Amino acid sequence: MDNNKKRIIFIRNPRTYKKDVIDKKTDEVSTREKDAVEKNVLQEEKTDDDKVVMRRIKKALPYAVGFLALIGGFLYVYKNHSSVTDDYDNMSDNFYGDKKDEYIKTEEKVKNMENRRHSRQAEFGDSIDLAHGRYKEFEFDKLKNLRDNFDEYSSKKATTTNSFTDFCSEGKYSGHEETTYSFEKNEDGKICITEDYSYHDDDGDSRSWQIKHTNAREILNIMREYF
Repeated sequence: MDNNKKRIIFIRNPRTYKKDVIDKKTDEVSTREKDAVEKNVLQEEKTDDDKVVMRRIKKALPYAVGFLALIGGFLYVYKNHSSVTDDYDNMSDNFYGDKKDEYIKTEEKVKNMENRRHSRQAEFGDSIDLAHGRYKEFEFDKLKNLRDNFDEYSSKKATTTNSFTDFCSEGKYSGHEETTYSFEKNEDGKICITEDYSYHDDDGDSRSWQIKHTNAREILNIMREYF
């Protein structure tokens, strides 16, 4: 009897043991379910990340293709441009032939003339209105003489007269025209030629007007005609 009691001490209560087994299995099941849930969550997160990456790749793909096409087009144009430039140089050499040096000298001469003309225009900018005209060397010399000796020219006048006889509905009448050219400076200080015109006849009719010629070409034309 005593021995049996001692043995029972080391044997667990069946009900307690059963409960422990059930709790253990429940914990194991909960752990597996928890792991499964966590695994599913991680898998879903990974799937979502992959989807986001794929969406970004799809959005960026057209831009990447366009960029590569642009680079390819640039390289194509650059290559063809180099080829065309070489062909043009060769064609130019063949076109000019033995007279290439002569053409180059002519181009340089024209360029020098243009540079000289621009410098002359800058030289007369504050004194005479060149109005972007093209002038020969002797014309520049004449304008320079007018500018440097303006006091002498300002005292000069040129007058033209014209007397005539004509007929009208009332009969015969006589008229007289007079035009005077003189050198002056206008409001901005530039040299001009003033043209004063007057008219009168024996019927008592008269009129007059004044024109200021500020353009260098007009000044040269009047000087050539009357001075």
